[in-house]
Amino acid sequence: MKSPAPASLINTPYLSVHSGLSCEDALAYAQQLLQGIEDSLDRSLAGDAETPEMHDILSAVRAARTGQTLLAHVLNRGVAQTRQRK
Repeated sequence: MKSPAPASLINTPYLSVHSGLSCEDALAYAQQLLQGIEDSLDRSLAGDAETPEMHDILSAVRAARTGQTLLAHVLNRGVAQTRQRK
């Protein structure tokens, strides 16, 4: 039986994700981030201002980037687990 690799950080230009994060937790967090993006954009579109608040746009972009990193983490772990089973 192989011993698990030591946990490390997955670094991107924007953030870091702990490599030991479970797939379930990563997907749950990604889902929350997507909901936050939807809420921010809905709030921005529902406002009376002709231009959306910059904070809402930056928040949505940051959440999208974080979600992409979390999903990549899940996909990479799934591939690694599939290879270990073979």
